[in-house]
Amino acid sequence: MALRKLKPIEERDPYAALVLDAFDRLCKSPADFPAGALVQVDTFDHAKGELVFKARVVGPSSESHLRIRVDDGLVFAVPASDCKLIPEEGR
Repeated sequence: MALRKLKPIEERDPYAALVLDAFDRLCKSPADFPAGALVQVDTFDHAKGELVFKARVVGPSSESHLRIRVDDGLVFAVPASDCKLIPEEGR
């Protein structure tokens, strides 16, 4: 019995690109974000819905979450996958 060659996953499944993109987004590590870095957080809160805001990285909270500080001083943890580094000039 001969083995058949499979097509690339994107040709077999039209939704594969979306799933792979979501998986890549989930693979961000807190180690990718240095302490003091400015980040944009795009996350979801069950009470308030979609939230987008800027914050400073305090450090890792776990293997998947960052501890961040917002402008008013509040410190909390968010998934690293919801964060994007914002380049700062002069730093």
